[in-house]
Amino acid sequence: MPKAKSSAPVDRRTFLSLAPSAAVAASISVIDPPHSEPGPQGRTGIRGSRQLEPKHARAPTPRVTTPDRLVLLGQPDVRNVPYFAMGVPCARESSFRSQHVSRDKIVELVGRRCAEWIERQSQIAPIQLLHTRNYLHPQTAFYATWLLFQNRAEVNAFAQAWPRHCLRKRVEQMAEEHQELAANLEMRRCRGDFDLSRVGDERQRENLARKYTGFTDKLHKLLEHSRVLEQACALGIGWEQNLGTVAPSDFVRQS
Repeated sequence: MPKAKSSAPVDRRTFLSLAPSAAVAASISVIDPPHSEPGPQGRTGIRGSRQLEPKHARAPTPRVTTPDRLVLLGQPDVRNVPYFAMGVPCARESSFRSQHVSRDKIVELVGRRCAEWIERQSQIAPIQLLHTRNYLHPQTAFYATWLLFQNRAEVNAFAQAWPRHCLRKRVEQMAEEHQELAANLEMRRCRGDFDLSRVGDERQRENLARKYTGFTDKLHKLLEHSRVLEQACALGIGWEQNLGTVAPSDFVRQS
């Protein structure tokens, strides 16, 4: 791969100072710190393959098991429970509340056309809107909103009509996007696109560093969102088991 000139080694403090934020600076850690080494024609280069590969290696598309009667709406909300709230018993408990579905309650999550479709279907077969809160040790609250159908066939019909809300497909698409972005980043890194020694202008070097950290930030976010969705799958299955075989038309409750 292209190498930096030995007369101008990359200084770690200078490189990190180009990061736009602390979060971005942390993501630059995937580049090996300043131990540039000699290469052909007396050049040196920034090595990043050793640490880049474990973090952004191409992983197989995950196979997830999704709930039979629950459909996740939107992205779950994962929050840290403040230390001062841990003494309240309800802060360390899981709970849910259910209500009859209506267009006004879900339009922000699924859009107008999908909300109208759900409202029409709920007049044929009852559909409940389920809000769940899971307490995850030690200090995490996991909030999610679901549609509760009567059986798997109705869930499949919904997924066929609105595939973008299919939880399994969402996880698979996110994994594919991560793999594609990781492969593109690795190809560009090996090609030397992020070699700061090849850019003479300080502003251009800063823009190049920001572009690299933008790639890595997106990779980290994709991984984080994918893990949240996989966690939602497991928690949704748990809620189904806790709720048993009660039909949506038979319970509207809060616990």
